[in-house]
Amino acid sequence: MGGGDIKLITALILGLNHLQILNFIFYTSICGLLVLLLGMLISFSDIKKRGIPYGVAIALGFLLSITY
Repeated sequence: MGGGDIKLITALILGLNHLQILNFIFYTSICGLLVLLLGMLISFSDIKKRGIPYGVAIALGFLLSITY
Protein backbone atom coordinates (compact mmCIF):
# COMPACT_ATOMS: atom_id res chain seq x y z
CA MET A 1 0.00 0.00 0.00
CA GLY A 2 1.40 3.33 -1.02
CA GLY A 3 0.91 6.77 0.45
CA GLY A 4 -2.06 7.53 -1.78
CA ASP A 5 -4.07 4.62 -0.42
CA ILE A 6 -3.59 5.74 3.16
CA LYS A 7 -4.58 9.31 2.27
CA LEU A 8 -7.72 8.04 0.52
CA ILE A 9 -8.71 5.91 3.52
CA THR A 10 -8.13 8.81 5.91
CA ALA A 11 -10.18 11.22 3.82
CA LEU A 12 -13.07 8.78 3.47
CA ILE A 13 -13.15 7.83 7.16
CA LEU A 14 -13.69 11.48 8.11
CA GLY A 15 -17.18 11.31 6.63
CA LEU A 16 -18.28 8.16 8.50
CA ASN A 17 -19.64 7.45 11.97
CA HIS A 18 -18.18 4.75 14.25
CA LEU A 19 -20.41 1.91 12.99
CA GLN A 20 -19.78 2.83 9.36
CA ILE A 21 -16.01 2.87 10.00
CA LEU A 22 -16.13 -0.76 11.13
CA ASN A 23 -18.22 -1.66 8.10
CA PHE A 24 -15.80 0.28 5.87
CA ILE A 25 -12.82 -1.72 7.15
CA PHE A 26 -14.70 -5.01 6.73
CA TYR A 27 -16.05 -4.26 3.25
CA THR A 28 -12.70 -2.89 2.07
CA SER A 29 -10.90 -6.05 3.10
CA ILE A 30 -13.50 -8.27 1.40
CA CYS A 31 -13.36 -6.16 -1.78
CA GLY A 32 -9.56 -6.27 -1.63
CA LEU A 33 -9.69 -10.06 -1.59
CA LEU A 34 -12.03 -10.05 -4.59
CA VAL A 35 -9.75 -7.64 -6.50
CA LEU A 36 -6.76 -9.87 -5.72
CA LEU A 37 -8.52 -13.05 -6.86
CA LEU A 38 -9.80 -11.39 -10.03
CA GLY A 39 -6.34 -10.03 -10.78
CA MET A 40 -4.75 -13.43 -10.26
CA LEU A 41 -7.26 -15.02 -12.62
CA ILE A 42 -6.64 -12.45 -15.33
CA SER A 43 -2.87 -12.02 -15.11
CA PHE A 44 -0.84 -13.43 -12.23
CA SER A 45 2.49 -12.18 -13.60
CA ASP A 46 1.15 -8.63 -13.90
CA ILE A 47 -0.01 -8.70 -10.28
CA LYS A 48 3.44 -9.89 -9.17
CA LYS A 49 5.13 -7.14 -11.16
CA ARG A 50 2.85 -4.14 -10.51
CA GLY A 51 0.92 -5.02 -7.37
CA ILE A 52 -2.78 -4.80 -6.61
CA PRO A 53 -4.83 -1.67 -7.47
CA TYR A 54 -6.18 -1.34 -3.92
CA GLY A 55 -7.87 2.01 -4.56
CA VAL A 56 -10.67 0.13 -6.28
CA ALA A 57 -11.27 -1.97 -3.16
CA ILE A 58 -11.18 1.12 -0.95
CA ALA A 59 -13.76 2.92 -3.08
CA LEU A 60 -16.04 -0.13 -3.20
CA GLY A 61 -15.72 -0.62 0.55
CA PHE A 62 -16.68 3.00 1.14
CA LEU A 63 -19.70 2.79 -1.16
CA LEU A 64 -20.88 -0.38 0.54
CA SER A 65 -20.38 1.10 4.02
CA ILE A 66 -22.55 4.14 3.29
CA THR A 67 -25.17 2.04 1.50
CA TYR A 68 -25.65 -0.72 4.09
